[in-house]
Amino acid sequence: MSDTGLVSNLAEIAVEARRRMALLLVAPAGILILAGLVPVLVGGGIAWTVVGVLVCLAGLLLLGIALGLRRSAAQDEDRAAEAELDAALIAAAPCGGDCSSGACATEDCAVKSLPRL
Repeated sequence: MSDTGLVSNLAEIAVEARRRMALLLVAPAGILILAGLVPVLVGGGIAWTVVGVLVCLAGLLLLGIALGLRRSAAQDEDRAAEAELDAALIAAAPCGGDCSSGACATEDCAVKSLPRL
């Protein structure tokens, strides 16, 4: 976090916090979309229709932000799970991940150490 209190990188925010933010944004987004559809469907004049469309757009913007936060959190969880799997494969390798050593020569030691069915 910078000295201004703003986050410059979304990954600096914890995954659970991003999920909560996304969940909190979905309800107001839905309410805005529904509230914007009422004047559009009722048709009380051009001014009300324009207001309804703008309110719908604001709701869609909030919904897009919520989906982006949710997707970002899911991608970070996937990256963390992949890093754990990579670490486990390297730890299980007979050469400890150093494929240039004599134990593995030039073959991929992680693949070599996998159980064969």
